[in-house]
Amino acid sequence: MRIYEQSPVVDLREKAAEIEVITDKSMVVAKDVVLATNAYIAALPKSIHHGIARKILPVESFIIATEPLIKPPPIPSSTTACLCATAIICWIITA
Repeated sequence: MRIYEQSPVVDLREKAAEIEVITDKSMVVAKDVVLATNAYIAALPKSIHHGIARKILPVESFIIATEPLIKPPPIPSSTTACLCATAIICWIITA
């Protein structure tokens, strides 16, 4: 497998068994393509992402550390909850 870094893609052309990846300077033919765009997939032309941005949920990660708790919280250790399909919250009590 080869990874081509610092090569912004301007178009993708799907063929029967391969994908042509067009950059502003060249073209690469691949069997599989990974769209590694961070949070900016919607900035790509629709010919590249084919509306996939509507199917991706951006996720953020936050960690909070406290001093040892005097009274344990009223939740079981290692609990995960999903709120309104927009946030995933995980509690892990370690001490």
